[in-house]
Amino acid sequence: MYEKRFSGHQSFPLRKGWLNKYHSIEADGLDGGKDDIKELTVEQLAVYWGVGKNMVDAIKYWAGQTGISDAQYHDSKKIFETLYSNDKFIQKRSTLWLVHWLLCRNTEQVTSYRFFFNHYNSLLVSKDSLYTAIEVAFEKNRFPMKAKKDKKHSHSFLTLDSSNSMKKDIGILFQMYALKDNVKNKDVEDNMLAMFGELELIKPFGKDTWICELEERTSLSDNVFNYCLLDFFSRIMGKETSIGINDIMHLEGSPARIFRMSEREIELRLDKLTKTDSLGEKFSWIDSRGSRAIQINDNFVQYDNVKEELLNKVYARNV
Repeated sequence: MYEKRFSGHQSFPLRKGWLNKYHSIEADGLDGGKDDIKELTVEQLAVYWGVGKNMVDAIKYWAGQTGISDAQYHDSKKIFETLYSNDKFIQKRSTLWLVHWLLCRNTEQVTSYRFFFNHYNSLLVSKDSLYTAIEVAFEKNRFPMKAKKDKKHSHSFLTLDSSNSMKKDIGILFQMYALKDNVKNKDVEDNMLAMFGELELIKPFGKDTWICELEERTSLSDNVFNYCLLDFFSRIMGKETSIGINDIMHLEGSPARIFRMSEREIELRLDKLTKTDSLGEKFSWIDSRGSRAIQINDNFVQYDNVKEELLNKVYARNV
């Protein structure tokens, strides 16, 4: 079941210092006090952060979308405490990959950027092609609506917001991820604001068109990949003890989708996982219905403990 959110960011893309701004008040309060950020007024936050009121709303929106301020993510605050302690200004590539993961892993809420990374299949993208893909998905009732508390049985489906709202939300995706080629002076600032541009998930291809191939992600460390893979397993496996390579490639919320990785690279990464000293004994390859699958051995379900270990390794190795 799904909900949608195509607004709330006030047309401001996420910026590197914003999550730190939000977390610093959650951790330390205003001027060292123990303020509850939810009880502070927009005016107080605007003064403390040195931004306008609309930007305050945007910062709070992105804190929610990464899960830092949302109680439904039991691990997000703990993750960001680790990021905050090691790389509060998001200068390391691994931190950037992790924030991208946090932003896109919630598959139950549809946004333009989550749709792109979890459902979009073409290797070329433009604002128009993404709009059309979202429109078609909604017309085909791909997203059944979460039932409201007072309606136990509901078969309604999500409907699109206004064209204007949709275009603004799609614009945010490209502002955050898509660098512009042959940059002129007026585009320099846009590229500087493309927080995730250096991950090269969306690369210039032609006028108003970008390429988004499934390819090798050389800047994505094995520890970050394994962390996200286990995070994915912990949310979808339930009591299952194996998962097929096809599901890892195509299910929404998978690292293969969110990092736009090829099947060949996923297999190579999984091979490494099964041979890793600390994890290899917990995972192994099996043949399932004619295709390869990853088996979780010995009823291994202590995902949180191993995820914490992997996260610590990311920063211990300083990558």
